Amino acid sequence: MRPRFLAIGLLGVVLVLLLATAVAAQELPPIPISHNIETSVSTSNTAWTQVNNDGFGNVDNNAIYALEPFGNFLYAGTYNANTGAQLWRSANGFTWNSVITNGFDYAHNTGVDDLIEFGGSLYASTAADSINGAEVWRSINGVDWTRIISGGFDDTNNEEIWNMVVFSNTLYAGTINSVSGAEVWRTSGTVWQQTNNDGFGTANNGIAAFAVFTNSLYAGTQNTTAGGEIWQSDGITWTPVMTGGFGSIDNEIIASLTGFKGDLYALTRNHATGSEVWRSSNGISWTEVISGGLGNLDNNRGYGLSVFGDHLYLVTGNIDSGAEVWRTTDGTTWEQVCFTGWGDSNNIGSYWDNSIAIFGDRLFIGTVKNWTVDPTGGEIWLHLHNTVFLPLVVSSK
Repeated sequence: MRPRFLAIGLLGVVLVLLLATAVAAQELPPIPISHNIETSVSTSNTAWTQVNNDGFGNVDNNAIYALEPFGNFLYAGTYNANTGAQLWRSANGFTWNSVITNGFDYAHNTGVDDLIEFGGSLYASTAADSINGAEVWRSINGVDWTRIISGGFDDTNNEEIWNMVVFSNTLYAGTINSVSGAEVWRTSGTVWQQTNNDGFGTANNGIAAFAVFTNSLYAGTQNTTAGGEIWQSDGITWTPVMTGGFGSIDNEIIASLTGFKGDLYALTRNHATGSEVWRSSNGISWTEVISGGLGNLDNNRGYGLSVFGDHLYLVTGNIDSGAEVWRTTDGTTWEQVCFTGWGDSNNIGSYWDNSIAIFGDRLFIGTVKNWTVDPTGGEIWLHLHNTVFLPLVVSSK
């Protein structure tokens, strides 16, 4: 009897896996559906399906820098240093159409760094260069675009606008500026004003992360001199709440910030000992919950944190064996849900949390390719999120 029951059990697992594969192949509408059909058992990447052609068929689209829902579409912004950034959109997450090519007709706009909805419009920030400076574009329909900021806010050394966030009915934008220091700008819709001193008065040359937590705005910085910092603001005045890279200058970037179940989480980039995750209940006192790149020192380029359903997801940066995705329900016990760059070690990570998006009750992640090795173009992956993963689970310290 036991062999018979074993065979029946194995057949059941096979059927579930086949069902999950069949679902992944369908073009599903961007509305919630029964989660039961996305259930399977996995220790690999069967819980994910790629939803675009590499680089949307253009090898020069080396990365998916931004993903953002707006209206009834999911938008994807690329990095393309050859002919300029592109913008694509999809009504179902599977079929994509081109919206913008050639960097909004300015090839110096090599990347769409971030996308965000504000005041009924979609905003796009760009990566450019120190000759032209970063730009901000706006659209009311996702198709027709108007440039509202050029020349890097009158400082072309603001080469990129890494991140944008909405706080207190105001749009904030953070730059990277390796000359005079990172800047934070804000607008209520028309006039822009800078809200910080350049670099917050120290060697902070980039704003890699924003988060809204307990009625305050937080910014995470790049600081390769003294370690990344976290600053807190009421929207006008900024106060440091963490300096010195959590005690290590190797934590050179606060790569992502996000609130989850009453705590603020911070992800670091640390090339020496692996990325770390810290959390705080008040934004001031911090406790380390993950160290050493989740057991892999090559997980050292920390990219993104994102909340989806009951889980906090972490996307690592790994230029050696490819990105990994981990998740937790409590911040303490973590399980791995993506392995070796979705099966391609040249998918080294997301682009911060800018290329992580929730659309149609589904989690999408856009990848950065190691394009010097594999110039095939950035990818977008959909997570079949009710998969059961066995057994790669780690607990924090």
